[in-house]
Amino acid sequence: RERPGVSPLFGGLTLYPEGMADTQGTIFGVDVSHHQETLDVSILKPSGIQFVIARTAQVKGGKYGTTMDRAYAKHKANAAKVGMLFSSYLYLGDGETAARNVAIHAQAEPDRNVPVALDCEEGSGSIAFFRECVAAFQAAGYYVWGSYVPRWYWQALGSQSLDGLPVLWSSR
Repeated sequence: RERPGVSPLFGGLTLYPEGMADTQGTIFGVDVSHHQETLDVSILKPSGIQFVIARTAQVKGGKYGTTMDRAYAKHKANAAKVGMLFSSYLYLGDGETAARNVAIHAQAEPDRNVPVALDCEEGSGSIAFFRECVAAFQAAGYYVWGSYVPRWYWQALGSQSLDGLPVLWSSR
C-alpha cells in the first residue's frame, strides 16, 4: 500500500512522516534548526526516532541577507554523540545564485559525506531554479537525497513536474 511522504533515505531505508517505525526497515527522524536549539536528541531515541535532519541556513539574499543556523553544529554533534543518523538541509533562496546557495551551505557543512536535502518554498524561486540548485550541489560533490517542496508552494508555482528531482520529503 502506498503511504504519503515516503522517501528513500540513508542507503535504501525509508522515512515516513508519521513518527513511528514499522517492521520493514522504516526510520523516523526530526527536523531541527535554531528553533529547537535546546532539544536533547537523546530523549527522542527511545521513542523510535533514529535520525536528525538539521538546517544549515536560510538563504534570503539581497537586502534581507542570509541566516546561518546557529544551532547546526550543535545538532550535528548531539546526533553523533548518541549514534543517530544525520542529514543537513538548506532552505534555498532565489536572491542568490545556485552556486552561492552551495557556498552558503558549505560554510556550515563543508563535509561532502553528509547528505543534504534542499528546501524549496516561499522565497526559493521557481522549480527551474530548484533544479539548477540540485545540479550545483551535485557538481560540488554533495549527495542530494531529498526535495522539500510543500504542496501549497508547488501548487502556487503551477504544479510543475518534479520528475528527475531527488525524492520528495514530506513533513508534518
